Amino acid sequence: MRGFAVALALGMLASCGGAEDAIRFRVVGRVLDAPGGNGVEGARVTCAESGRTTRTKADGRFSLSCAVVDPGEETPPVAAVRFERAGHAPVLRSLPAIEGASFAAVVALARPTVTRRIAIPTTAAPASEIIDNVVVSFLDVSLVDGAGNTAEGSADVTLAAWDPSVPARPDDTPPFLDALLPPFPTHFQTTGQDAPYLRPIAGAYLDTNPLSPNPSRGIDVTITSLYADVAFGGVAAADNRLFHQDATSGVFVESQPGRIDQRNQLTGGVNAPGTWIWAKAIPNPTCIDVHVRIGDRPYTGAQLALYDIDVQGKDQTLLDEALGTPGGTRCLRGPAGRMARLQAWMAEGDRVESLSLQTMTSAGGACGTCPRVLDVVFPCTRNSDCDPGSSCLDGACVAAEPEVPDASGE
Repeated sequence: MRGFAVALALGMLASCGGAEDAIRFRVVGRVLDAPGGNGVEGARVTCAESGRTTRTKADGRFSLSCAVVDPGEETPPVAAVRFERAGHAPVLRSLPAIEGASFAAVVALARPTVTRRIAIPTTAAPASEIIDNVVVSFLDVSLVDGAGNTAEGSADVTLAAWDPSVPARPDDTPPFLDALLPPFPTHFQTTGQDAPYLRPIAGAYLDTNPLSPNPSRGIDVTITSLYADVAFGGVAAADNRLFHQDATSGVFVESQPGRIDQRNQLTGGVNAPGTWIWAKAIPNPTCIDVHVRIGDRPYTGAQLALYDIDVQGKDQTLLDEALGTPGGTRCLRGPAGRMARLQAWMAEGDRVESLSLQTMTSAGGACGTCPRVLDVVFPCTRNSDCDPGSSCLDGACVAAEPEVPDASGE
C-alpha cells in the first residue's frame, strides 16, 4: 500500500510540475568530507519523494527546491533529502515539510564503502563478507532478481559499517569518526508506537543493485559494538531492536528483532537495501528545548546537533540531531548529566551560518517542558526580522526610543 501511495504521489508531482496540494520548500547548505571539514564538489543532493536533484559546487554548497504531496493532516509530513558521494555511504536526512520554509542542511559524507563480488552459494553453506564491525552472510536464497526469482551466479555488493561506541579519532589517517557520524535518525517509528530516546549502537549499509535482498528470507548480519559496555552500559537481551531507514521519508522503521550475544553483539537479518541500525532505548533520558530566531523572528528551518564533549570542549559523540524547527522550536534528547555542545545552522537565500553554545544536560523532563531551554539568536539582516516598532541595526533588533513630549507643550 505504501509503495502505491508513493508512486501516486510521484506521478502527481511529475505530471503537474508540482501538484496544487504539494508542500514546497528549499534545502540550502553544504556537503563536507568530515564534521567541520572541507566542502565536497559534485556530491548529489536529491529530494527523495520528487526525485529532483542537484550537484554541489566547488565549496560543497548547494540549493535545492523540493515538493511533497500534502496529506492534509495537521502535522507536517516528514520528507527526506538524500546526499550521495562516490565511494561513500549515502546519508538520508528527514525533516518536517513546511510550506515556503528554507531548511539548513550541513552534512558530512565521510564513511567509505567497499564493493565486493560474491559467489552466490549453491548449497546451505553461506558466503560471508566482513566489513569492519559487521559480518554479512549470503545464503543460496538471500538475493532475488527483478522478477523475484532466486538469483544465481555472482553479485556485486556494496557495504559500509559504523561502530559509534568507538571514540572519535580525528587525527588518524584516515580519521575515525563513527561516534560523530553514526547513521543517526531524526525520527524513529517503533512497532509499539512508543517514542523512547533511542541511541544507535551500531549500523550497516547494504546495496545489492541490480539484485535485491529476498524480502522473505533476506541476508544474515552479525553486528558488533566494540565498547558497548562503556558507551551504552552494555546491552541486555531486550536491547535487540533492529531498524531500517525508509527511502522516501528517512524515518527508521522497526524490523524483526535480532538476538543479543556477549553483551556487545547482535545477530539478525536484513531484507531490504539501505541503512540498518541496531538501537537501544536509553533509560531516564533528559531533554533540551531549543528556540531559534533570526533577530526577533522564529526560524523554522534550523539544523540542530547536540554533542557530548570532554573537559577541553572537544566533541566526543553525537547525542541527537534534527533538521527543521517548526515554529522556531525543536526538542533534543540525550543522557542526563553530560557536558554538551549545541550547534545550530541557518540558511536563507545564499546565507548559511552556524552558532555554537555549551550547556549541560540536566536530569529528567519532557519535550515542551524540558529542564533546560536554550535560545539561539542569529543576527538580523533587515527590519522585517524584527518585531513591529524595532529596527535591525548591526545585526541586532533595537526598539525605537519613545518620543519625548516637547517641554514647551507645543
